[in-house]
Formats: sequence, C-alpha cells, structure tokens
Amino acid sequence: MVRGYSQLVLILALAAQAAAQPVGKQPAAPAKQPAATPTPEQNLFGWLAELDRMLPADAAAFEKLDMQKILLASSSIEQWSMEIARYAGLEKPAPILEQAGHLITSKHQLDKLINRLFEMRTKFTDLPGAASDKDVKPEQLATRQTALINYLQATAQLLELSGRLRYLHRDGLEGAADLLAEHPAQYKRLIEVLEEYRSSIGAIVMSQTLFDPLPEDKDLKPASPEIKLQVLRLIGKTAPTEILPDLVEVLKATRQPADVRLATADAILQVGLPQQIRSGTDQTLPKPAITPAQLYEQVQKIPVAQLSPAMQATRTKLLATVSQRMKSGLAEPVFTYGGMTLRPGDWLLMRNPSPYNLFSELSPGLYSHVGVVAYEKGSDGIQRMVVLDMPERGTTIPAVNVEIFLQRTLNYAFLRHEDTKVADSLAQSALDCIGNACEFDLNFRTERVADLAGKPLKGQKIHTYCAGLLLVCAQQTARPRTDFFPLSEMPPIGQAKDNFAQLGVTFGDDFISPTGILFSKKMQIVARREPMYDPRREIEEAIFDHFAIRTKTVPLVQSPDTLQALRTKLAESSKTNPLLAQALGAAANLPAEMDLVAAAKLGAVVETLDEIAFGNSAKYVNARLAIIEGPNPPAVPGRTPAQVAELAELRATTHRDLAQQWDAMQLPPRGLRIALVNYYINRGKQQLDERFFKAAESK
Repeated sequence: MVRGYSQLVLILALAAQAAAQPVGKQPAAPAKQPAATPTPEQNLFGWLAELDRMLPADAAAFEKLDMQKILLASSSIEQWSMEIARYAGLEKPAPILEQAGHLITSKHQLDKLINRLFEMRTKFTDLPGAASDKDVKPEQLATRQTALINYLQATAQLLELSGRLRYLHRDGLEGAADLLAEHPAQYKRLIEVLEEYRSSIGAIVMSQTLFDPLPEDKDLKPASPEIKLQVLRLIGKTAPTEILPDLVEVLKATRQPADVRLATADAILQVGLPQQIRSGTDQTLPKPAITPAQLYEQVQKIPVAQLSPAMQATRTKLLATVSQRMKSGLAEPVFTYGGMTLRPGDWLLMRNPSPYNLFSELSPGLYSHVGVVAYEKGSDGIQRMVVLDMPERGTTIPAVNVEIFLQRTLNYAFLRHEDTKVADSLAQSALDCIGNACEFDLNFRTERVADLAGKPLKGQKIHTYCAGLLLVCAQQTARPRTDFFPLSEMPPIGQAKDNFAQLGVTFGDDFISPTGILFSKKMQIVARREPMYDPRREIEEAIFDHFAIRTKTVPLVQSPDTLQALRTKLAESSKTNPLLAQALGAAANLPAEMDLVAAAKLGAVVETLDEIAFGNSAKYVNARLAIIEGPNPPAVPGRTPAQVAELAELRATTHRDLAQQWDAMQLPPRGLRIALVNYYINRGKQQLDERFFKAAESK
C-alpha cells in the first residue's frame, strides 16, 4: 500500500477467484516426502501436471473451480521444490546439475500456466452480464461473477506461488553454483540451461561470478574471462533490472579484463540503461544505478589497446548509442527496459499491499494503482519516457522517468491498445496532462471528468482518483468506454459503506478499477514483471487484508491520537476560514478546494494502518537480524545505541525461544522466517483490532 490515503479510499469504489509435460527426466522422490494428500503423481512435475489439469480451459468453467485443490497443488509444488533445492545426499556433479535443472524447468512450466491464465482474461466479457448486456438474468450475473472471482483467486494464487518459487530458487541455484564451482563443465552447463530457459533469478545468482575474490581470500580463484562473458550473455538475455548496481560495480573495477568491462557496459544497455534524470524529479525518489553520461565516461576509461578488433568495433557502436542518449535522450518513442519494450500511451497496472485488493467486487484485485506512459521532451531538450499518475498528495500531476517509477512496485503489467491510432491518442492525452493542476477525488466519481471529453487537456484541472486518470485519456479517443472498461462495477454496500461514510467519504454510482481494465479485449498485455516473494510484503498484505475483511463486517470506531484529532479540528475550523484552509492545504500539499475534514479523518485512519503494517514488517527485519547475528553481534558502523538495545531485547526477550533454537542449530532459515512472519502478522492483526474494532464488538 502506498503511504497516504489514496490507496485506502480507492477500496471503497467497489462492492463485495491437458497436463504439462516436464522437460527432461522426472526427479526422484526426495528423502522426506512433503506433507500433502497422496495423489497418483507423487513428484514435482506430477503436481504441476495436476495443477494444469485443474485449471479450466474456458471462462465459464471457472464457476466450478475448486480453489481448495488449487491451494493443495500449490502447497505441494512449493514443498517438493524446497526438498529438491536441498540437494540432500548428492555429492557428484551430474545429479546436482540434474536436480538444479528440475528447479529451472519446473518454474518454466508454472510460468506457462500463468501465461495461459492471462491469455484467458478477455474471455469473461463474453459471458452474460458484461457492461453491454441489457436483459441479464440474475442467475446469469451470479454465474459470471463467481467465474470472475474464481479466476482472480486462481491467478493471484499462481502469481504468489511463482514469487515464492523464485525466492526459493535463488537459494537453490546458489547452492548448485557452490557445489559445481570445482566442476567447470557442469558449471558451464548450468549457465547454459539458465540461458535456455531465460531464468532471470538464475542470472541474478550467477552474477556473483563476475566479482573476483578479495585479496585476502588467497585460496579462492576468480572465474575465467570465458565464464564471465557467458554470465554477461545470460544477463543480457534475461534482463533483470535489479542487477544494474552490480553491473556498474563490475564496470568500474579496473582489475577486470578490458573485454569483460566492455561486455558489462553492453549488458547494461541490454538490461536497460536508465535515462538522464528529469528536471524537477522528487529528490526522495531512488536514484538510477547509472546515467548515460556516467556510462559514457566509464567506457572511455577502458583501454582500447587491450580489446580485440571485434570488441573495438563494439565499443565504437556502444559509445555512439550512449552519446545519443546522453545528449538528446531517446531517438524514437520506444524505451527498452528489463526485457520490456514500452511505448507512449501504454497503461501501467501495479499491485502493492493494500486493503483495496480484497474490498473490490473483483476480489482479490490483481492490481491496485495505475499510471500512463508519455514521451516527453524536457526543458533540457532530452526526450524521455515517463510515467504520470494521480498523486495522493500534491497539486499538480508529476512525470517521473519510467525506470524510477517502477521501483515503487514489485508486481506490474503494461497494457497497450491494439489500434495504433488509439494508442497515439492516449499518448498525446497523457503528455497534455503533465504538470496540470489536480485534485484527488475522495468520492471516486468518474462523471467529474466527463466534461473534459473532446476538449484540449493541456492546462485543465484533473479532478479524479487514480483509475479515473485512465478514463480522462480514454475518452479523448472517441472509442466506446467498453473498449477500456468492459465490466460494470458497483459502489460499496453494507458495513463498508457505513464505516467510511463516517469519515466523510461518499461515492457515485459509476466506477472503474485497475483490475477491471485487465478484462478489456482491446488492451493487450505487452509486458509483465515476474513477481518475487518478500516476507515483509507478506506481513503488510496480511495486515491490510485483515483490515479490509473487518471493515466489511464490523463497525469501525475512529480512534485518532492527539495530533490526528488536532488536525481534524483545524480542518473543521477551516470550513469557515478560507485563509486557514489555504494554509492547511499548503502544509499538507493538498488543494485548498479538497474536503479537508474528510481528508483529515481518512488520513488519520490510513496513517495508523500504515504504521501498523509497515511497523511490523520493519520489526520482522530487525528480529531476524537479531537472531541470525547471534548472542555476540559484530559491531556495525552507523548502528546507534538505541538500535543495539532494540536488537538485544528482541533476541533476549521477545524471541528468546527462537533464538535458542537457532543457536542450537535446531531451526533452519526457512523455519525461522515462517515463525517470525506469522508472529508479526498476528501482532499486526491484534493491533488493528485494538485500535479500530474492539470497542464496537464489546458493545
């Protein structure tokens, strides 16, 4: 969930989830069988085949999907993958390589199933109950809604499983690389298999091969230039953007051979060279790993005489490309980054931990926020690909370099209209909105932007919520609204509606959501980021989900702290004092026209929710660190006495039992992670109940 109130209030815009063939030999049963109900397929690929069989072949069949079976198959796949990644009892290189191959190919098969699910997304609008249907029978509408929910639940589950396997495979592939380090032929073959299956997590793991041992590690030998070049080819083909800082470090290492450094610079281009920083970019946003000017400077430092004639030609071409990017930016309205080819007018759908993901009629929501891609010539004359969105705080619509914006989320997709003329119109509309005055709409009314249809957008004030910005652009195309938003979505009902009415949040009758856009037949998915599990995000999402579920069923009791209550009183006073309203709006970076009382009340709830969710995920990080560092932690530069005391308390008191098990080597890393994650999820739920719901339940 993005900090602030926009993500939370968006949740109220809606009411309310042939067998795959393994590559190569089937893996032998692990020494310890995973705890799952026995089936005829008692191995990893058998469970993948079972999962493939369970997934319906058409949209209507999702009404009968048994999610419990999907969950069982997912759990079994994760358990078997974990056992295979241990390499228990294996010593010879051939079986180790074979077992690592099972990890790689099984993940590839799972991703094929996910791709199949995304390919089916447009079929649901063919079922009775779409926005264009007039005389829909209630039972038909219920059937379609059940199919939609089951589809979303299945897709969300497989995405989560993919992220968990990617997290698991990082450790598993690191283990394989370590075990095969003394066997050059098998080590080389491992890299080849990773390249064949375009394993981005494998590229991240093998990137450590690029770094030479420290001088004091005299017993360790650096990888050969041949292996380093092979790893760089793997990185170039898989394009994992998170590896850019490591590549920059290798590029700057003067001890590296000249051809390796130049190949590293070329890999940076293939992964995605960040753009020159845009003037006016928020200084709190992440900085790029390298800019075109910095890359040009580093390539110039590589000794030309040490390069072969072919590599010298590569250097000349590379410098010309980087020089162009440095001086004038993107020569064409195309930006390649992380294996994605992005164009102006593309729509960005993002998923972050948020209560919205369970509140929607389309639950669980696969995406919670949106942005639009534009091709902009800056005041410095440089052409950039940027993303703009409706800011939760702020009075103008900002533009941020695509690669910087994407660091805000770990799960996203880009959609593009199939008609190039329509896509061009969307791009121009997005460009015209950059820098416009804006006001985030706490009431989520799409009719607020209807008057802008057909009018020049440049200079217009945009008053809407995040998904509404897409409608602002879409209605300029003169295409039917159903081209972009094919589903009719309902306003909130029941307890959720009442809970947020007390916060000053009301709703119109016409809504669009980030997830609803996914079902458009006209919008093609042109890129998706492969998800990655993160225990911190698991904690945050579980806490946000708990809040969403409770808000739908239990009366919410406002419980602002002293500062939050004061802000609300000031906002109430500003209703009759324009100067105070202007001052409060400026202090909070909100338009003075906004309902400051509703913003203050809602902000108090979201502020507390954020503190609980992010506070517990931060505690998890510290608790894990305290236990792993042991009873005599090393001195860490910059660690304050207060931080040292907190880590000591976590180890000695809060998690004493876990620390003792860890010290006695009775608790594996995975067991420690699971125990701590569960602890901080439960702690966060309890804190939420105490703050917002306990008083209501006690009446």
